[in-house]
Amino acid sequence: MKPLVVLLCALLLALAGCHTSQPEKVTRDLARLHARAEHGGAGAQYELGRAYAEAWNAQEASVWYRKAGEQGLSDAQYALGQNYFTGEGVPRNNIEAYAWFSLAAAQENRLAINARNKIIRQMTRAELEEGNRRAFDLVTQHPRAKGVAKPTEPAPPPAGSRKAR
Repeated sequence: MKPLVVLLCALLLALAGCHTSQPEKVTRDLARLHARAEHGGAGAQYELGRAYAEAWNAQEASVWYRKAGEQGLSDAQYALGQNYFTGEGVPRNNIEAYAWFSLAAAQENRLAINARNKIIRQMTRAELEEGNRRAFDLVTQHPRAKGVAKPTEPAPPPAGSRKAR
């Protein structure tokens, strides 16, 4: 744990443009960010997730992205979707990736819209249906997650996608 804190401090130094002569300030800033994140601040949770991602701790980044995403922060939803898509910090899972991309896309997050359109080409009809149900479940469980209406019959997969099984 101690090496991670040192790494996060170094990262915050770089991101904040601080000089290495100010490690106390960086440590205080990190402590404040962590405190805000612990108290439920979605923006702080997302920023803490980014700090963990920059420190090569995708698993911890995913934890904080999820917390912020459950509160409706589209950038965090997109980031968590990316982690599921690539398998960084969480098991690779296109259905979960699609669900999180869908939540962010419903808020007009352009990166999420593009990512969702890309992943759709790799999914079967059954996987898309499950992804839509999963997105709806996320909104039901976490009403602040925003943006997805009750799942309906998905459109057929676009040309060039895997055939339904």
